[in-house]
Amino acid sequence: MIKLWANVETAKAEKYQTVMTRHFQRKVEVIWNENEACVYFPTGIGYLTVTDNLLQIRCESETEEKLKIVQSVLESHFHQFTHRENLALEWHTLK
Repeated sequence: MIKLWANVETAKAEKYQTVMTRHFQRKVEVIWNENEACVYFPTGIGYLTVTDNLLQIRCESETEEKLKIVQSVLESHFHQFTHRENLALEWHTLK
């Protein structure tokens, strides 16, 4: 599996995890508890993890092509729900 991650510090980390997870639940399978949501896309898995004022977004997939799709979906929805804060995602490879 190829994996990427990005951390975002915001006082609204839990809120953003909640709204993104509820949105994704309408379309794909999601397993969710108060700290982490696992979103099962056809092309890979996305994770939304909250600790204090930190939202960690991770994604993994079998190929680079599929990983880019999962990353793009997570990133576009993140920006859709956080546009008022103008937050940026800086992606890193998880080894």
